[in-house]
Amino acid sequence: MPPIFDEIYNNKNYLFVQKDSLYGLYSAEGKEIIPIKYNDLIEINPWKDFKYAKVQFQNKFGIIDYKGKEIIPPLYEDIRYWEKAGGFLVTKDSLIGLINTKGKINLPPKYKYVNNSDLQWNTMLEASTNGKTWGSINKVGKEIIPFIYERVQCNFGYRSNKLALVQLNEKWGLTNYRGKEIAPIKYTSIDYPPLLEDSRIYIVETQNKYGVVDLKGKGIISPIYKEITALSDADVALEEVTSGSNMVIICIDENDKMGFIQNKGQIIIPPVYDSLRYYLNFEDGMVSEDINSAIICYKGNKVDLFNFLEPKRINAESFDSIVWHNYSGVLVAAKNNQYQFVDLKKGVVLSKTFDKVKVINPYFIVTKNQKLGIVGMTGEEEIAPLIYDEISFDEDKKEFVAKIGSTEKRIEYKLKTKKFEDGGDE
Repeated sequence: MPPIFDEIYNNKNYLFVQKDSLYGLYSAEGKEIIPIKYNDLIEINPWKDFKYAKVQFQNKFGIIDYKGKEIIPPLYEDIRYWEKAGGFLVTKDSLIGLINTKGKINLPPKYKYVNNSDLQWNTMLEASTNGKTWGSINKVGKEIIPFIYERVQCNFGYRSNKLALVQLNEKWGLTNYRGKEIAPIKYTSIDYPPLLEDSRIYIVETQNKYGVVDLKGKGIISPIYKEITALSDADVALEEVTSGSNMVIICIDENDKMGFIQNKGQIIIPPVYDSLRYYLNFEDGMVSEDINSAIICYKGNKVDLFNFLEPKRINAESFDSIVWHNYSGVLVAAKNNQYQFVDLKKGVVLSKTFDKVKVINPYFIVTKNQKLGIVGMTGEEEIAPLIYDEISFDEDKKEFVAKIGSTEKRIEYKLKTKKFEDGGDE
């Protein structure tokens, strides 16, 4: 190309050029595509293949495609690309309309307000002609939710749910993306569980009581609870909540007792517990969403365990405490001064009981009837039988030193499985 331009910006197969404060577009071979006559030329979605450019001519905006064809003439005060709709929101005389990528006017400019946030994902947008009553338009310009509501929030909650929050007479309800009312407009508030945007349920409030509705608007839990919230918002110990989890919602009754609700709204743990702890299993530093994770439930001075994904209780009889845990799905529980291992992966309490348990990561020195032995990290694998009078650990030589009377035996410390993180005492 001849050196006649003030500036050239290269984008893949195209050259954005500037001369005398005007802009145009050339191919990489130097062929003119858009003449140098526009006050500005802005590529739309520059991180993707070039398809459209927003052009400015005498303070008005239009759209030109990559072949130089004028899709929308520069007649508008503003233009925004609605990517999910494959069209453009155009503003003329301070009113907003919709034009598709072929230049067809799907909606003439008549809306005073259109929510133009998140145009990359939303297939429906809330709109208003007067700022007082709201409805919605879809990606082809059809009015879906009738323009009768005080407020409308499309894409409410998890995106694939395709629900909108609507308000009428200061009450809230839900409609789907066909405009059909899903949850009746009778609630003081509607929300989805925090940190759980892929939830298939919504929390509803009426008269300061909380319940749950599903995606079909079915009230699967009546508003009877003092609170329904994500576990992370409760007074519990929590290190991380993972999206997609099956049981991360708690219900709290009038007596401040806590229970658990599944994503689908089924009550898994009734609200009879004083506090709940969400125990997480870690694999390679990441949270594992399997039954190695559990819910630890405290009621007075008793403790119960529930599988995280499978809605069943692990221990038939309540423990007095959880005295130790690691992040590989193993707990040590105490009852009546006896200790048992809990294998969360199998969802069972091991039958053997011990008088004492001491951690030598990743093994345990166990005591029964004044005899000592060694078990592996799950509590099942026998490293040394319960026959010794004394067992200690030689840190320098990384060996167990076991004694029967004055006879000493050294037991090699072998790391047969990867060393787990010490979870510490409860």
